Amino acid sequence: QVDGDGCSASCAIEDGWACSGGAHGIQHTDQCEPCDDSCATCVDSSGLGCSACAAAFPFRDGDWMVGVGACRQSCTPFGKFANASGHCIACGGLCSTCSGPLSTDCLSCSSADAAFLRGSTCVGECLDSEYVSQLGGSTVCEPCHESCLECSGPGSTACLSCDGNGTLSFFDDSSCVSACPANKFEGENRTCASCDSSCASCDGASPLNCTACSADWALEAGTCVSDCMAGAFKHPQTGLCEACNTTCMDCSGTGSNCTSCNDSGDTPFLEAGECLGDCPSGRYPSQATQQCEPCDSTCSTCAGPTSADCVSCEGERFLLSGTCATSCGAGRYPDSLLGACEPCDESCDACLGPSSKNCTACPAHAPLLHDGGCHAACPAQTYLESAAACGACDATCASCDGPTSYNCLTCPSHLPHLLYSQCSCGAGYNSTGGTCSDIDECADGTHDCFSASSCANTAGGYTCSCPDGYAGDGRTCSDVDECADGGHTCDPRAACTNLIGAEGASLGFACECDNTTYPGFEGDGFFCTDIDECSRDTNDCPLESTCTNMEGNFSCLCNAGFQPLPEECEMCHGGFNCTDINECEEGIDNCHDPWGVCTNTHGSFNCSCAPYYGGDGIICYAPPPSPPPPSPPPPSPPPPSPPPSAPPPAYPSPPTSPPPPPSTPPSPPPPLLPPPSPPPPSPPPSPPPPSPPPSPTPSPPPPSP
Repeated sequence: QVDGDGCSASCAIEDGWACSGGAHGIQHTDQCEPCDDSCATCVDSSGLGCSACAAAFPFRDGDWMVGVGACRQSCTPFGKFANASGHCIACGGLCSTCSGPLSTDCLSCSSADAAFLRGSTCVGECLDSEYVSQLGGSTVCEPCHESCLECSGPGSTACLSCDGNGTLSFFDDSSCVSACPANKFEGENRTCASCDSSCASCDGASPLNCTACSADWALEAGTCVSDCMAGAFKHPQTGLCEACNTTCMDCSGTGSNCTSCNDSGDTPFLEAGECLGDCPSGRYPSQATQQCEPCDSTCSTCAGPTSADCVSCEGERFLLSGTCATSCGAGRYPDSLLGACEPCDESCDACLGPSSKNCTACPAHAPLLHDGGCHAACPAQTYLESAAACGACDATCASCDGPTSYNCLTCPSHLPHLLYSQCSCGAGYNSTGGTCSDIDECADGTHDCFSASSCANTAGGYTCSCPDGYAGDGRTCSDVDECADGGHTCDPRAACTNLIGAEGASLGFACECDNTTYPGFEGDGFFCTDIDECSRDTNDCPLESTCTNMEGNFSCLCNAGFQPLPEECEMCHGGFNCTDINECEEGIDNCHDPWGVCTNTHGSFNCSCAPYYGGDGIICYAPPPSPPPPSPPPPSPPPPSPPPSAPPPAYPSPPTSPPPPPSTPPSPPPPLLPPPSPPPPSPPPSPPPPSPPPSPTPSPPPPSP
């Protein structure tokens, strides 16, 4: 036996083989054939007789109830699906192929009426929110992208319509967006339509509907233009045409960066982006260009109409008839302050300045030059040096015929002596360097004055005077006693002290207020004023007194209600104290006597009325009488006569019992003021007696109410 021929060494059928004429596992001698590749073991080689499946064909198909059948790599191509046991189960419903676990879990559809696969279900058509695609030979309904309401394919760029109520409600080139892009606008049905090509953004299709422009354009009145109108510029941030500053005719970049100016305005000339009424230094206003143009290089400033029309010059040049020259020519001189060639004085032919003393050449009628001036003849203290010039005499000469001190013809007053054509100094002068200088006798100590401070130098001499506080001729001086001769200015209440001379001050005396002779004064000695001891509180007046200032002193006066009490008191001014006056004891009060009661107080007194009297104490009045009792009833048998009773008081009794009235009250005074109305009558304490009581002392009748 040979391995791999279908029979094993024991003549059994090998796995993967089938032998005709017998069943698997039965020995026979017939011819053996290998099983189909799908079978691990088989009963025949047809591929439908597998008794066990090969690993690559794990699914059983057919009637395996008898133990054999077909083995499949996949059940799907056969319109079946593999169940949990690995058996291929036929698809059901409208499925052409299916995936299980149910027979209706379709992978493809078999019916033309339900040819579209949605998930695992075959349907007659796809939804509006789906699109049709081919997937493995199946026509499948796929969901649109979440941004689309309807679509033609996958992704956010295959939309056919958008949800008008959603956040992505605008349709833009097969996409649904939240807002139309910058170069489009919202058209009909919320569709984004393209702006005109000149617009970066717009609100309509017309070129007049631009709201922003592309980079090379500017927005002006809803239209994108390549250049803004005159007087406007394209703003680099907003892209809008905005008005230039009022000084500009045109501008660029900003409203203040002018490119041209209004030639009829106050600032017609352009300079560095600014319109000016006048150009800066070194430039001139050109009417031809309406700009500030540079001056010629020789000019510092110029006025035009050309660059060489100079107003001032640069460097060592000077203005001469509108040009800048290096030299001024005859009859003019360079003025460095003005920077211009200015005319010489009329007396000069040539000069270095404007004065008649600045000449450098002279005319024929005054040909002699001396000290910068032109002369017809040499002036004083000069001599004829040449045919065109005069020379100066030596300083020692008043006139001369040559330049030295030995050429003098006459002498000046301070050198009055002419000897051998030479002038010498007079008294009080020294000759130094050919000139006479004054001798300062005060400084060199050759004077005979009382002191150096009283010496005053003069030309050729000196004078002497006495210093302040001294008298004399300046050479002999004696002290002046201003206190003794009355020449001082001290206050009459001050003491004067003489000083020797002025002792470095301007006066020869000193003043000091004399507090010994004139106490109560103060000041600088020239003016002594009274000290107000009362206002400064430096007085010693006693309590209950008033201080009164006096010239050089003060006085103390007891206040009203007080009187001085002489006693030993070192601190009291005048040796007294102020004590209270008892007006009541001394009988100087004004209380109503005898019914007024006086009470002394500190510095005064009070008045009050005696009990049962009205008034303020200064005036008191008696109380009114009691009214008569009412008429008695008819008499009864009379009882024994009672003693007479006193009338009731005119006023209610006070809370505490008053002291008993005097047995015989004083007669009341006549009323000085109307008494108050009487109180109502009090009821009688007991039945009235048969006869009326004796009348009290008569009182004035009460006034009518």
